[in-house]
Amino acid sequence: MPAEVRLFVRTALVCFAISMLLGAALVGMKQIAGVPVPWSLVVVHTHLALVGGMVLMVMGVAFWMFPLDQKRFPETRGRYAPLLARAVYGLVAGGLLLRAVVEPIQGDGSGGILGFLLVAAAALQAMGMLVFLIAIWPRVRSVTMP
Repeated sequence: MPAEVRLFVRTALVCFAISMLLGAALVGMKQIAGVPVPWSLVVVHTHLALVGGMVLMVMGVAFWMFPLDQKRFPETRGRYAPLLARAVYGLVAGGLLLRAVVEPIQGDGSGGILGFLLVAAAALQAMGMLVFLIAIWPRVRSVTMP
């Protein structure tokens, strides 16, 4: 498994584990301690599970397993351009980390510098998805029948 793919997969597994632990803590807060669960923590839990756990896993596996393009990417045995894979990881994981840190601080508020940072986090993730589409599209655009 290439190094970039391992980074995607390992990060996805860590995010998934953190999201499950956070989810259990949130249920415990509400059901056992009777403490209201802040909506911002529910959002962080969801983003860690879906973007961190699922999206990063899917992206890593796609880079690894989708049809090869040996002519375009000989340095990775046809899988991807390493720079693009690293850019995707940095944008998506960076945006997720920024969101996970800022969201609980922002709480139910809106606007200000924290609101700007949340918008920046979403923009980073959107740019990461766009770069992923650019990186993976050539490997799925043409269908060849056996």
